[in-house]
Amino acid sequence: MKDKRNVLIVTDFYYPHWTGIAKAILNMTKLLKDEFNFTILTVRFDKSLPAEEMVEGSKVIRADYAFSLSRAKYSFSIIGKCWELAQKNDTVLINSPNTNILPFALITKLFGKRLVTFHQGDLTLPGGFKDRIIEKIFDLSTLGAFTLANGVSTYTKDYAQNSRVLSPFMSKFTPLLPPFILPEKGTMSNKNLQKLENYKKDGYTILGFAGRFVNEKGFDVLFKAIPQMKTKKKYIFAFAGEVQMSYEDTYEKLKSLMKPIQDKILILGLLNDPELFSFYKLIDIIVMPSRSDCFPLVQAEATIAGAPSICADIPGARMLVKTTGYGVLFAKENDTDLAEKLDAVMADKNQYQNHHKNVLQMLDINANTRKIANYLK
Repeated sequence: MKDKRNVLIVTDFYYPHWTGIAKAILNMTKLLKDEFNFTILTVRFDKSLPAEEMVEGSKVIRADYAFSLSRAKYSFSIIGKCWELAQKNDTVLINSPNTNILPFALITKLFGKRLVTFHQGDLTLPGGFKDRIIEKIFDLSTLGAFTLANGVSTYTKDYAQNSRVLSPFMSKFTPLLPPFILPEKGTMSNKNLQKLENYKKDGYTILGFAGRFVNEKGFDVLFKAIPQMKTKKKYIFAFAGEVQMSYEDTYEKLKSLMKPIQDKILILGLLNDPELFSFYKLIDIIVMPSRSDCFPLVQAEATIAGAPSICADIPGARMLVKTTGYGVLFAKENDTDLAEKLDAVMADKNQYQNHHKNVLQMLDINANTRKIANYLK
């Protein structure tokens, strides 16, 4: 066997920071650890985490942060660690968005190493002058890094062509779907999940939605749509995720919208992997009302588990439905159209089952893992 290639991955978020951004990288390194020596350089967002440890066969190095920047933790010391580690690796992959993306890119090219990027979405903040300034700084630094990169990537060509920072670099773009792996089944101890199971036994249609409770995810669109639904079937919307985000008060702002429909919403809280498995198996439909979403992890996992998707017609996120036919799209931020699509899919969700095989083909782990390996090489 040839010597394994050494790859440094720099990312603001990594396990156990459980976001789609982190999980995509973890799944990739787990499946490719026999072909590559991975070192993951990330931020120690929790002071109790070790500075160094092995996770799923990869070495993880965590740098302390200086201050919070929206949901990210900004680290100065991580730049010095990148300087040290870039020299020891053949390829550097920057997982974007990244607060230090331009310094990382400059260091990589200074040492003559191959630089590739994986972009998991343009930075979209809720509003205000400060947020616009942060977005502009992100855009400029990311454009500089992508200019230096040997290759740039995101989940789909559709998202890249509509991205503020990727669209100028289509000549060196490669679409990559990371491996989506269903969480493993385990003991279901979450009391709210047990309530959901009882709803299922009572003949309710279970509609799932999930993610960070932030403006970008479009939950207000869903909450405006629910009162407009005309179906006579029994149903409940189940939300998986945290509602109180330290950097955004969307939940507080939406309480008035939620109050009239509180009997239609069950908040499950943040779920661990075994609980997520149960969530995916219990829901009948996954609802994605986002304003922007590169390629939602929860949509991929839920559709693999057998739940068709009702998704906003937005770049990136829409491609699973458009490619596979496993669900329907509704007009972005159009609550009336969403209500109509919810009624239509609930009327006969089984009409999509013949398309489930297309989901499994699109999200085939082996095929997508091979594409990533070739990109890194």
